[in-house]
Formats: sequence, C-alpha cells, structure tokens
Amino acid sequence: MRTLLRPLLLLIAACAAGAAEPGDANAPGLGDVGAEGVSREATRWPRSFLAGPGTGPALYLDESPQAPAIGYLSEGALVRLRAFPENGRVAVNVLGGMKVRAHLDARRLALRVRSRGALAGTPIYFGPGDYVRVFGPDPQPGLMRVEAQVDLGRGPEVTLPAFRGTFDEASLSTEVPADVEALPEGTAMQLPAGVAVPLYASPSEVSAQLPALDPPLVVSVLRDRGRWKGVRVGVGPYLVGYIDTEATPLTPAEALPRRATPAPTAGGVPRRIRGEDAGRALLRIAAGTRVSHGEGRIVAILQEAGFGREWERFDDTNEVDVFLAVDDQVAVRGLVPASAVSPAP
Repeated sequence: MRTLLRPLLLLIAACAAGAAEPGDANAPGLGDVGAEGVSREATRWPRSFLAGPGTGPALYLDESPQAPAIGYLSEGALVRLRAFPENGRVAVNVLGGMKVRAHLDARRLALRVRSRGALAGTPIYFGPGDYVRVFGPDPQPGLMRVEAQVDLGRGPEVTLPAFRGTFDEASLSTEVPADVEALPEGTAMQLPAGVAVPLYASPSEVSAQLPALDPPLVVSVLRDRGRWKGVRVGVGPYLVGYIDTEATPLTPAEALPRRATPAPTAGGVPRRIRGEDAGRALLRIAAGTRVSHGEGRIVAILQEAGFGREWERFDDTNEVDVFLAVDDQVAVRGLVPASAVSPAP
C-alpha cells in the first residue's frame, strides 16, 4: 500500500498544493440546521451566494413544501440571503437585470473555489472557479460544511454520488481572482468503452467507481507508473486517484472534456424565452414593470426591458400572465399590467 500512497500524494501535488481540513461525512443538509445551530453560527454565514448547477425550477413563492414554483435560475446567478434556510428553501433576493424576491431551493446555494485544492478525506479535487454546494458554517472556526458533485462533462444524465466534507471558508467566494493559474492539462487517455473502472486511493481501497459509458470517458493522466496511472477525471470538480486499467492514448487533436458554457444572449431574446412554447405570443415588457403572483404579491421588478411569452389575458384586471426574462440569468412567471407589454418585433 505504501508504494501507491506516496504517488497519490504526488498526484494531488501535481494538481496543486493545499488541502482542506478533515471531511465530515455526516454533514447535515440545510434543512436539518436547527434554530439553535443557526443562531450560534449566524455571523459566519455568507450573505451572498451563487446559484449552483442544477435543473428544473429553483425559485418558489415561499418556504412551504406546497409553494408553487415561480422561476428558474442559471448557475452563476448572484443571490443575497434574506433569512436562513427553512424546510429546504431559503429567502433570497436575486440581483441583476430583473430583481426577484423569492425562496430558492437551498440545494442550489453555492460558492466558487478561489484556488485549487483538495477536499480532504475524499477523492475530490477543485480547480479555480469550481462550484461547491454550501451547507453553512462548521462548528470548527474557519471551515464551511460543503458538498461537491463531480462533473463528468456528460450532462445531468451522467452523475456520480456527491462527497461531503469541510473546506476553508476563506477559499470560497462569489468571484475568482483573474490571475489564478489553471490546472495542468496532463495526457488525454480514453478508458475502455462499456466497462466500469474502479478509481483507487490505494491498492486495497476503491474511492469511486467510474461508470461504464459508450463513448467512454476521457481522463487526464498526470502520473504514469506503468500498471498504475494517476488520473484526474471530469471537468471540475474532479476526481483524482489511480486506475489499474488499460487506457488508450489520444492524439493531440482529441481534446480532454470541457465544461459546456452556453453562449450569452447579447441584446436579444433570452434563451429560456426563445425555448418556451414558440406558439405563444412574444411580448416586449417595459423596464420598471412589477411582476406579481397572487393577491398582488410583488415577486420581481424589471430594471431593464425584457421579453416574455403570453399565457393568458385577464380583461377584468387588465393583467397578462407571462413567462418573462431580461437576460439568461433568471426567468419567472407572473402577472404584469397589460399597459406594460407590447408585441415584440
């Protein structure tokens, strides 16, 4: 075992220096944080977060499990906490071209890792800017309880179990310094197609199981010790460890997997509005419009003009039910005054 543990330490060093504090495999979810715990750690909660990766609705009218979903958030959208998490939801203000006041699915509370580093006690390794889900302050000062989900670069349909632990809170932020050095590329190698591949921390310890895929995974080989190859897997956050499997070297033209980043909408119709039912009327919505949801409750205010799809008109109240957005960060559904909308060109 000693012959592999030393190379594993070298592998992590090849990714970068710097490790987190010991992991906490039993870190509670946000919904499990009691009032006493929140009160005790309140001053250490970050006030600003990013929306982490996720699919489906993210914004709800209130904290109750029966509350209707009212909107979607893209990863990277900036939110400010208005309260602490409750029932798996957290009251937030979404900032940007459309300001939204709603309850966010607490599983989407995330921050970015400012520089490379390991999540100790796990096979997880972070590159600068990788997302980590945040549960809240750890009882040990200076640490946050976090969860990391490896991104294999194959979309949400191909995932691995998440890993929990603690991480230096000073290394988490909504922004990443521009001058942080990127991780080394390594050598691209392709795993066998349709074969599950164990990832080892030591010759007798499997830390993760790489899924059987076709086309197969491409990994970055950082250490080649013949039978054992030290690899980094994914597009960030990553898995690091050793494989004892034949892998096929790829030509330089065949790149390692990259994180998919949608091109931003520049002055046009936001992606979610373009993708919504094209049979519905496309509307231009004036800047300053207030969006309400049930009994006049204001959930959003447009800081800039936006676009929306019309679902229904109510002549008795002179309102229009719309799904609307200003940009690609956030989209909501609600009622707007009929005087605030006009046919979009």
